[in-house]
Amino acid sequence: MSPILDTCAIRAQDFLALAAQEAPPATSTTAPAGKEGGAKDQPTGPGGGGQQMIMLMVLMGFFLWFIVLRPQKKEKQERQKKLDSVKKGDHVITIGGIHGKVVELHPSQNAVSVEVCPKTVIKFSKMAIQTVNPKGSDKPETSDLSRSDQGANK
Repeated sequence: MSPILDTCAIRAQDFLALAAQEAPPATSTTAPAGKEGGAKDQPTGPGGGGQQMIMLMVLMGFFLWFIVLRPQKKEKQERQKKLDSVKKGDHVITIGGIHGKVVELHPSQNAVSVEVCPKTVIKFSKMAIQTVNPKGSDKPETSDLSRSDQGANK
């Protein structure tokens, strides 16, 4: 054998002998037995994190509901309430930007007929209404009904 291989073999043998001498005694992952009635053989290692994971998932679900779903549901209810309150004579703006006055309601079809200019009437679904200005109101209402739909369409 070459002197280099002999040196490597000796060093490998020395390493194995050293490792065998300095090996720490095996430790148990269980808690030492305590007094009678105490917990015996309970794991103390990292394996007991199942409850923490469940609590984290519950916390994340609550966060999602409180921050995202609850306000979205509230906005949707407000929008539906506003659309249900549309009456004949109200001025509306559709999501397409068409301005007009409600001349007829079609509750069975959930639609309205809007007069956009004299003798021109267009029938729209109520869901196509973006803004409602009640009859007799000179200035447009500041609330925009389309905000709640933007999050639902993403």
